[in-house]
Formats: sequence, structure tokens, C-alpha cells
Amino acid sequence: MGRGGVNERFSTRLGGASIPPTGTRAATGRTLQRQAPAVSRPCAHADTSLPQVRRLPARVLAVLGTLAAFGPLSTDLYLPGLPGVAADLNASSMATQGTLTTSVIGLGLGQLFVGPLSDRFGRRTPLIAGLVTFVVFSIGCAVAPNVGVLLAMRFGQALGGAAGLVIARAMVRDLADGDRLIRAMAMLMLVSSLAPILAPLLGGQLISVTSWRGVFVALAVIGALLLAGTVAFTSETLPPERRSQSGVRRAFDSYAVLARDRHFVTTVATFVSTFGTLFAYIAASPFLLQVKYGLSAQMFSVVFSVNALLVMAGTRTRLRTPLGTMRLAIALQTLGIIAVGASVYAHLGALLVGFALICFGWGVMGPTAAALALADHRDRAGAAAALQGASQFAVAGLVGPLVGATGPDSVTAFVVVVAVLTIGAWVSVSFLRREKRRST
Repeated sequence: MGRGGVNERFSTRLGGASIPPTGTRAATGRTLQRQAPAVSRPCAHADTSLPQVRRLPARVLAVLGTLAAFGPLSTDLYLPGLPGVAADLNASSMATQGTLTTSVIGLGLGQLFVGPLSDRFGRRTPLIAGLVTFVVFSIGCAVAPNVGVLLAMRFGQALGGAAGLVIARAMVRDLADGDRLIRAMAMLMLVSSLAPILAPLLGGQLISVTSWRGVFVALAVIGALLLAGTVAFTSETLPPERRSQSGVRRAFDSYAVLARDRHFVTTVATFVSTFGTLFAYIAASPFLLQVKYGLSAQMFSVVFSVNALLVMAGTRTRLRTPLGTMRLAIALQTLGIIAVGASVYAHLGALLVGFALICFGWGVMGPTAAALALADHRDRAGAAAALQGASQFAVAGLVGPLVGATGPDSVTAFVVVVAVLTIGAWVSVSFLRREKRRST
């Protein structure tokens, strides 16, 4: 990758303008020459062949944001029903918890499968197919006669839901560039961040009036409503002339191209390292707050909701440059880790402050890192978003078991895991900073 391309990535200033390039590198390696415009544009990679918008309509944003929240929506809504599943299906707790693991695996693999297909066939058709799959398999979960069938249905449900996760981000990439892309990603994350707040509360209310089977019926209804919203309010964002013209098999070669892009790999590494720290908080906080410090379930819900609001607030926080924003996010999480470590001596107050800083830091990082990773890959935005999303689930799968390695109510394993992740984030962002310096 040439230095000019590197310089273009970092030339974008939040809220400012930059000089567009005279050419851009296509997926096949050909250089498409464009005349330099008379005035500067807010994005170095603007492409007039795509439907650029200044602001996403609220109804489209609501649909895409909910699609991007399929992960927490399909797990957190179901969590209060786990004991009922074990009792009703005469299943062990391990088998019952396996329905969560199966869902996470399906969401990760599904993104890797759907992403390149959306680059080949457009966004809308795979998205609609995924939503139909989600609805059908949600109904299958609701009528599952045993835990084996439920495991299979959960996997199919997750594969369908993965289409919403990856295609929502790809559609935003199709519609926006530069600072507008970061703003759109922030709004997408703002909407999707409501899911961790609302899903446990809604799930608890559903379980009080119905069974775990009713929760899956509710998920089927949500999927059907999103299907209707997608058909009614969204249009195709990837025109035929910009789709991958190779066969389906060759469409998956995009992953090899992305793996060779050091900027993409480094940005995603920074992104998933900070997300891993957030997920470590999600996995450890119930035990640390409820078991170690004795918070009630109601108080835990309050703390969890407040921290989810801090994630949302973080999405609205940006510095002048993307790299500066990313460094701020890592610094916030570093301070949060120090506070959590200090909770061994300062007790609950330090722990709450540490968790708050970790959540706010992720909110600052998420939109900017997601936008920066996709910025150079409009022609393969589906594959890029899929690899980014699957990496999140892979890190979550590794972090979850590790944070409880020294006991469910011990902060030692948590601090060690998040310290390693944060060191990785600092190393990754230092590579990005070095790349910027070499380009200037």
C-alpha cells in the first residue's frame, strides 16, 4: 500500500475538510483516475457513483441500529428464561448454557458467511433472507421439544441474525464517508446501545407473564417487525455496477485482501482489544457486584443501565483527529483498569468508577475505529464489516471464561486479562501513529 493511501486515511479531520486524492485503488488493483475537484470535500474517499447522504433518515437509522443490536437482543432477552429451559426440557445447566454458546458461534460464523455475499449480491437480498431465517428459527426455538433441537434452532436463529449485524454496518459504509461515516457509525452505535439496557428489563417482564417459549415468540415478532421495516424503509445501497463481479467462491477472497492490509488489521486489533475490555466487564460484573459486594439484582440492573448510558454518551465524544479519539478511549480504559485494581483497597466506589471509565472509553472508541477500519474498503465493505464483527465475537469467547479463572468474585483475573488487552490496544494504536508519521 502506497504512502499516498496511508496519508489519505489520516488526512480526515473531524468536522473539517481534506484534499481528495487524484485516484483510488480498486479491489482488482487497478487505479481509477478522477479529476481533482475545484473545492475540497469532507472525505478523501468520496465516490459519486454511490448514494451519499448528509444525514441518515431517523427511520432508516432506527432499523439499522436495531439490526446492529441483534447480538445482545437475542441473548439478553433470553437470559431470564434459562432456569425455565432447564426445568421444562429436563436439561442440565451445562446444556442449557450451551444454547448461549451456540448462539455466539452462529453470530460469529454467520457474519463471515453473509459479509462477502452482500458484496456480491447487494445488501437488501441477503438481509431480507437473514431476517426470514431469524423469524423461522425463532419459532422453531419456541416449539423445541428437547434441548438438542433447541441448540440446533438457536444456531440457525443466530445465522439469520448475523445478517443484520454485518449488513447494517456495510449499508452505513455505502451511504457515508469520512466524518459523516464516523457520525453515522456513532448514531448506529447509539441506537444499538439501547439493547443492553432494554433487553434484560423486557426479558424479565416477559418471563413474569409468559414462559421462555414466549420470549422466543417475542423475538420472532421483533424479527418480523424488522423485516417489515427493512422492506418499507430501506433501499439497496450497493448498486450492481459496484458489486463484486466474481463468482461466489471468489467473493470470499476478500478476506485474503483484508488480511494483507496492515492498516485494516491494526485498526481492527485496536477495536477488538477495547471491546474485549468491555466484554470482560460484562462477564465479570454480575459476580463482582452481586457476589463480592452484595448488590441486589435490582441495584445491579441500575448500575448496568447507567454504564450502558455511558457507552451511549461516549459515542458522542470525539477529538479533532480519529487517532486522537482512539488514544483518548484507550487512556480512559487504562484509568478504569487502575481504578478496578484499586478496589481491592478502596472497595465498591473504586470498582464502580473503574467500570464506568471502561464503558465510556468503549463508547469513545467504537464509532471511530469501526469507521476507520471500513474507510478504505467500500468495494468489500460487507467482508470488512464481517471480519470486524467476527473478531469481536472471537475475543468475547476467549475473554469470558478467563475473567473468572481465579474465582467468580476475584478481581485478579479480570485485571490481568484487561491489562493484557489494553497493552495490545496501546501497541496497535502506536503502529497506527507510526504509520501516520511515515506518511507525512
